[in-house]
Amino acid sequence: MAPPENNANTIKDVDKATIEYSKLTGEQWLTRSPLLADTFQLLVSAHYQTSPDNLRWVLDDPSVSTHVLHRAGQVQSVAIMTKEGNLPNTLSQEVMQGKRRPRGHLVPQSLLAHEGIENAGQFTYWRISRIATDPSLQNQGLASQLLAQINSAAQQNCDFLCSSFAATIDVVSFWLKNGYVPIRMGTAKDHASGGYSLMVVKPISDSARHLTSKWQATFIEQFTLNLLLQYSDLPTELILLMLGQCSPAQGKLPTLAQLSAKDLQDIALFVEHHRPFDSIRAVFLKATLSLALQGQLDSQKATHRLLLEAALGRNTEHSRQDAKLAGKKAMHQSFKAILSTLLL
Repeated sequence: MAPPENNANTIKDVDKATIEYSKLTGEQWLTRSPLLADTFQLLVSAHYQTSPDNLRWVLDDPSVSTHVLHRAGQVQSVAIMTKEGNLPNTLSQEVMQGKRRPRGHLVPQSLLAHEGIENAGQFTYWRISRIATDPSLQNQGLASQLLAQINSAAQQNCDFLCSSFAATIDVVSFWLKNGYVPIRMGTAKDHASGGYSLMVVKPISDSARHLTSKWQATFIEQFTLNLLLQYSDLPTELILLMLGQCSPAQGKLPTLAQLSAKDLQDIALFVEHHRPFDSIRAVFLKATLSLALQGQLDSQKATHRLLLEAALGRNTEHSRQDAKLAGKKAMHQSFKAILSTLLL
């Protein structure tokens, strides 16, 4: 599936009072046919995987609805939404056990099969599979306005709004700023996009809000470990963006980011005295993750990116050049300055 398109999150020049919002099913499209061609053309221009078969899917599938912002009959922003979930308990068990993979229901199936969340199939999900804005109107907040309208329509009608897309800095930033929470990242790159797939949700019902907090905590715990095990090529800036937006539930950091009194003492010996860097590598990793998860590291600062790359054991040469630091001694001095300011 093509990744949702990124758009800005603040309204600038758009007069919201003149924009109409419509939610259309396949049957309703028959009475709004002037919008249909423009909507499909917008999807084709924004998503290279959109094909004529998708038009039939939009018109014929009763679980699919199209959400449109338009003015004077001209489509400005569009989102395709699929209703998922409410799976029978027996089917959910078989999906979780790897015995069944029925068509559709991407999010609940993934949570069952890959995350082992037993009750994931019983909830109702509205999955935004595609979202796009007229290229001439981008960076005016239209996509965010459309998501807000979908959010209003979802009240009392579903448990979760959700989406799944190839994780890039711009696209992840768009969804995070619109209140969506990461709950799963794929472990293999998508052949079409070349990126890892990220799944996000926005809770609507009370039960969904409680579950989202639990799912997010599990995601953070696994993500910090997988940074060492499976995501060696995930961009540093993207990692810092995601960690900085995770907001650990009830302030509880994952195990890998929890610092003991002894850990802090070791960091202090490195920062204030002559403790060798190589002797605190494990503690340095924990300290860096702790700072990132508490939103204290800025992905736009070269020294902060360098801190994370060194903590993860990555090649730091490029980031050292960006930070204008010559050699390991200067790099370690920058680490000491950051840790002294933010941690001790």
